[in-house]
Amino acid sequence: MENLKLLLNDVLKIRYNEKEYYLGNQAFAQLTLDELHRVLLEIKYLKDKQNIKNKELPI
Repeated sequence: MENLKLLLNDVLKIRYNEKEYYLGNQAFAQLTLDELHRVLLEIKYLKDKQNIKNKELPI
């Protein structure tokens, strides 16, 4: 859950202006919803891959 908070707050910079939510990070704000969805899926895939790799390391 911490990773999700980090992604939403620090990377996407999701903000609220009393009317609507928006992305403060202009690099992501220019993406279509479909493109943003693909980016988020890729981030999840890479994170899962990293977690699996970390579990495979000998102690």
